[in-house]
Amino acid sequence: MIRSLVTALGLPVVLGLTAVSILLNYRFGLMLAEDDADKLIYGLASACADTLKALLPFILAWAIAIRRWLVTVAALILLTLFTAYSFTSSIGFAAINREVKGGIREAGIEQRDGLRRELERKETARAGMGPPRPLPALDARLEAERQHMRWMTSKGCTEATLPESRAFCDGYFRLKAERANAEAAHILDAEIQHLRLALANAGPQTSESRDPQVELFASLLALPEDHTKLALALLIALLIELGSGLGLFVVMSVWEERPKAPAFSVAKTPSKNADDPMSAMEPTTMRAALALPTVQTVALPDEDVWLRVRIEKSPNARTKLTVLYADYAVALEAAGVKHLSKSAFKGWLARRGYAMTPGANGALWVEGIAFRAGDATEGGAPL
Repeated sequence: MIRSLVTALGLPVVLGLTAVSILLNYRFGLMLAEDDADKLIYGLASACADTLKALLPFILAWAIAIRRWLVTVAALILLTLFTAYSFTSSIGFAAINREVKGGIREAGIEQRDGLRRELERKETARAGMGPPRPLPALDARLEAERQHMRWMTSKGCTEATLPESRAFCDGYFRLKAERANAEAAHILDAEIQHLRLALANAGPQTSESRDPQVELFASLLALPEDHTKLALALLIALLIELGSGLGLFVVMSVWEERPKAPAFSVAKTPSKNADDPMSAMEPTTMRAALALPTVQTVALPDEDVWLRVRIEKSPNARTKLTVLYADYAVALEAAGVKHLSKSAFKGWLARRGYAMTPGANGALWVEGIAFRAGDATEGGAPL
C-alpha cells in the first residue's frame, strides 16, 4: 500500500522534473549553433543525453550488484559527463532568467523615476501660473475689444499715437497675454493628467531594489550580492538535476525486494562418541533426520538468544543432546554465525547447570530442558 502510494505521488513529480531538465537541455543545444539544421541536431543530442542520465543510476546499481566493473566505470563516466552538461544548461538558464528579471525591474524603476521627475517639474510650473480664467471668457473679451472704436482708429493697435489709443492697446495686449497663459495652463493640466495616468499604469512601486530576493538572502547570509545570485542559481540547478537524475531511481527503489539471507554451509563437527550415528551428520541433515519442528524460521545470532527463544526449563522433561545441537546449529547457520562444536556445546550447557544422563546406544539426554510450547519433537519428550 505504502509503495503504491509513494509511486503514485512521486512518479508524476519525478517525470515532471525530468521533462523540465530535458526541455532545458534541448533549448541549450539550440543555442550552440546558428544554422536551423545544426540547432535541431544539437538540441536532440542534448535531450537524448539527459534522458539517458535518468536511466544511468539503474544501470550503475545493476552493474555493481553483478560485479561488472567495466560497465560500472562506463556508467560512472557517462553519468558524470551528462550531469555536468545538464547542470551547465540549468545554471545558465537560471542565471539568465534572474538577470533578465532584474533588468526588467530596473527598467521599470527608471521609468517610474523619470515619470515622477517630469510630473514634479510640470506641477511646479503649473503652480506658478495661478488659476487662469476660462478660455471662452477670454476669447469673448478679446473679440469685444476688437469691436472698440480705439481698435479701429489705431488700426488694430499698430498705430497707437494718442494717449487714449495707447492705453487701450496696453489693456488689449495684457488680455491677449492672459489668454496665452491660460492656454499654456490648460496644456500643462492635460500633460499632468497624462503623467499621473502613466505613473499609475506603471504599477505600484514597492521597492527600489533591483532584486529584493537577492538583497534579502545577501543580508541574511552576509554575502555579496554577486555570490548570492550564484548561490541561488546553483540551488535551482541542483533542484532540477538531482530531481531528474536520481528521482526516478529513488522512487522506484521502493519496489526492490529485500535480499534473502544467504545459505551458509556448516562443516561437519566430529563427535567424541563414535557410537552415536548422528554425530557424523551435518546440522541440516540432522535436523531433517530428527524431524525438528519447522516453526524455527528466524535466524538466532548467538547461543544465549537461541536458549532464550527456543528452550525452556522443565523439571520433568529431558531432551536428546543431538536434537538440541541440531536445532542450535541450524539457527546460527541461518544467521551466518559460526557455531560451537558439539563437544563445546555440551560443555556450554553443563556450565549453565543442565545435567546429562547416558541413554541407549551411547546417546546423552539433557535433563530438565525442553523446547518451548509448540516446538516439542519426538527427540524431546517428557518423562
